[in-house]
Amino acid sequence: MMLASPCKQRRAVACSTVALLLCLHAASCSAAANGSAPLAGTKSVVDGLPAVVPLPLLLGNSKYRNPQLSPDGTNLAYIRPSGKSEVYNVFIKKLPTAAEIKGNGTTEKSLFEKEGVEVDRQVTFDQTRGITTFSWSEDGKSILYLQDDNGDENDHLYIVALNVSGQPTAVDLTPFEGVKAAGIVSSKRFPEKLYIGLNKRDPEVFDMYSLNLNTRELVLDTINPGDLTSWLLDYDFKIRGAVSYNNTDGSSYVTVKDTPSTPPSTPAAAAAGPAPSRIVTEATPAANQQKKQPQDKTHARRFLLQSPKSNNITTNTSGSTNSTRAGAHNLDSLFEAATKGNYSYQQWVKSSSSKTDATGWRRLITWPFGEDGGVFRMNKAGDAVYLVSSLGRDTTAFQLISTAPGGKIVKTVSSNPLVNVGSVLFDQDSWEPQMISYNYLKTNWTVLDPDIQKDWDLISKFRLGESAAISDISNDKKTWVLLYSADNKTSRYYLYHRGSWPPQLLLEVQPELDTYKLAKMHEVVITARDGLRLPAYLSLPVKPGVPQTLPESVRGSPPEASPNTPP
Repeated sequence: MMLASPCKQRRAVACSTVALLLCLHAASCSAAANGSAPLAGTKSVVDGLPAVVPLPLLLGNSKYRNPQLSPDGTNLAYIRPSGKSEVYNVFIKKLPTAAEIKGNGTTEKSLFEKEGVEVDRQVTFDQTRGITTFSWSEDGKSILYLQDDNGDENDHLYIVALNVSGQPTAVDLTPFEGVKAAGIVSSKRFPEKLYIGLNKRDPEVFDMYSLNLNTRELVLDTINPGDLTSWLLDYDFKIRGAVSYNNTDGSSYVTVKDTPSTPPSTPAAAAAGPAPSRIVTEATPAANQQKKQPQDKTHARRFLLQSPKSNNITTNTSGSTNSTRAGAHNLDSLFEAATKGNYSYQQWVKSSSSKTDATGWRRLITWPFGEDGGVFRMNKAGDAVYLVSSLGRDTTAFQLISTAPGGKIVKTVSSNPLVNVGSVLFDQDSWEPQMISYNYLKTNWTVLDPDIQKDWDLISKFRLGESAAISDISNDKKTWVLLYSADNKTSRYYLYHRGSWPPQLLLEVQPELDTYKLAKMHEVVITARDGLRLPAYLSLPVKPGVPQTLPESVRGSPPEASPNTPP
């Protein structure tokens, strides 16, 4: 969810991997130095050292993951290993009401542990690659997931209807050989509709299609000229903007359209050919598909919009530009230049202006190479865009930018001189921001909406020393899923019925990990010779005689500007 370039993300993953390998090496050396190397998983203690954590437990599949509330807040979908192959599949658990929790009393024993998971309904039945990312449909009647064919990375979108007796069957909604589905977007207001990016016309370019989940009708909506990376939708679920990357100079930019795209109606457009043909996907069971074995990559419901560089809870979205609905048979000639090399915005408008409404798009804001920027979403009125930008600043600011020519800053909502903007929580109905996060030493959230301030005061103080976050919210906003994470214990999810406190522990991601003693990550601020404060981290061995708290001289004093409070 953090706003970061792919390169920064890769570096962070690489650093984390190196640190983990060093820790594992140090642990093995310590054991060997004491004349003994305990087997993984043994509880024996060598020279005061804690038990060695088994590698399968540390690096293997977690016991539970990705819990998601149904839109009405009555059920929880999650994934866990299943069957002889122990691959991930999707299960659904019925959630207790606030009255039921109050009657039974809340305990630190998780609901999964108290009730067990045997009673939960299994809704996917993959036996080979497993399903790691899925989503509820907006009406709560189905589960959607992405899966490729035995690792070919051409993900297909599957749907599993829940209103059936017996074992539900997965249906491939994008049954096109060698075509990848990506950038899937849903809307609470239009539960029957999805937008799906497909590289059906050109393997290198993802055009946007609209899919009616009731009729399975798939329609080409917006053509990608080649350099567009993501899409910006308005409150009425129409494509109104896009983000593009220029691989010539490294810049990125946002383009917007003043009115939603419509089929061409001019004589020139009519001469270009009919509107694209509609495709009705066949309801072929996934089990009968020779090449499609369920895998990965839907995004959670309400998280379907991409990221600033996406939708309700912690968002980042972007956009991409294109023309719309040229004749299907005319696409190759119309966008021939987009298949190779860098196809600029100007070239696109020039070549397609007589055949489509591409001239209705215009550039709103540009981030030159070296600047950080990304789009979250439009506001409800559709006359402004929420985004982050480092233009004229050292760190990114969360801003509302007018969509009128010139892209004037309507207001700077929040910023911090120490660190870039992290994630943003938006209200599902007003489309206004409710919370924003910054990560300086650790993730801190700032409340922007007074309506949830009392809730957050309770949530943030419930498990002191752990990072709290709102993982999911039901459509009526009465049922929340909370996530608490720490550096030396497994993550925990809690069920919070608004107005009823305390929350009920739902599940622990890797409960067996808590039987081992893990080192704490200490936050340290180092002052360089030039006075610059450098955030850093220190982990100490969990061993008798080693202090587990740091003195002020080592810990350093925090900077005056707090990442919790925007200036």
